[in-house]
Amino acid sequence: CEFAHAMGNSTGNYADWWELFASLPYAQGGFIWDWADQGLHQTDPKTGKHFWAYGGDFECKQHDAQFCINGLVFPDRTPHPALHEVKHV
Repeated sequence: CEFAHAMGNSTGNYADWWELFASLPYAQGGFIWDWADQGLHQTDPKTGKHFWAYGGDFECKQHDAQFCINGLVFPDRTPHPALHEVKHV
């Protein structure tokens, strides 16, 4: 069962799910979508600042918006805040 989609703060109920899976011997879980963000390292030519490019950053008309940046770690594998809650549970 995928019970935590890591987009935004959707791992906020992770402890409740974990208790359920621990209490039922026939249930399994712990599957989180997504582990890592899928973004490409880019540099803003105006400011020189680094950012993770995705979706409409490449001037495409159809894209998945922020649905590529929805993991527990950034593309360089530094943690999102939600990873700390998952680790705590």
